[in-house]
Parts: sequence; C-alpha cells; structure tokens
Amino acid sequence: MSIDFKYQVRAENRLEHIKSHVEGGFDIDRMVDFISTRIGDPRACATGLSSHALASAMLAWFEGHDLELMKNWYYVSAELNRFSYGLEIDTINPLAKKLQLLKPLLSDNSEIIDWFSTKNEASFNVKKLKPEIRWTILPIRRYWRFEVSGYV
Repeated sequence: MSIDFKYQVRAENRLEHIKSHVEGGFDIDRMVDFISTRIGDPRACATGLSSHALASAMLAWFEGHDLELMKNWYYVSAELNRFSYGLEIDTINPLAKKLQLLKPLLSDNSEIIDWFSTKNEASFNVKKLKPEIRWTILPIRRYWRFEVSGYV
C-alpha cells in the first residue's frame, strides 16, 4: 500500500465523519426555535449550530472545493459564536476559544474579524492566559511585539 493511498483513505474517512455530523439528524429549525423562544439552553444551541456550520465549511472546501461557500459557512459559525458570547461571558477554556478565532479569519469578513479582534475583550482576557496560549491569541487581537509589554 503506497503512502499516498494510505493518506487518501484517511482523508476520505475524515470527510465521511464530517458528513455524518452535517447529515446526521441535526434539527436546525428546532435549535433556532429553542434560541428564539429561550427554551432550554440558548447558548448550547448556538454552540451546536456553530459546530454544524463549521462542519459545513469544511465540507464546502474539502469536498466541494468552493472557497466562497466555505467563507460563508465560517462567517455563520463565527456569528453564532459572537451571539453565544453575548449570552454569557466567560474566560473558561481559553485554548478552545483560541481555536474559535480561526472561524472569523477564514470567513474573510472584516466586520466579524474586527469584532473578535477588538470588541470581545471579556472572553479573551489576555493578561490571565498562560504564555503558550497568550502568543497564539495576540496576533488576532492586534497586539504586536511593540505593544505587548503590558501582556508579558
């Protein structure tokens, strides 16, 4: 078995796994209804919808090779994260939040990138982060070498 074939099989398996999340009985209308009527946990519903949009973005690129559709799904996912952060501010799990910063960047939408980089200080309190996490968040927060002296 060649190495290329081995990686191709793994990639196909990953795509099938992502597809199972997108197509696997996820009731979008019900989640939206829960958010709009505030039944259950609207933040959990928004997070679930964001994950669904993230999976759709991955499929748009890796299966459909559609850059614009990928950007649109990343935008939807980032907007749902922004909505979720507006419901409840926390500084728990900054590493997971760091990974959420990829969504606005990959959406290529300046308004959502701006919100995550400058207007969401409460969710990304840089001064409280461990150094190995801090340096991954600083670039999107627009803190560069000459500005980070207060964050070191």
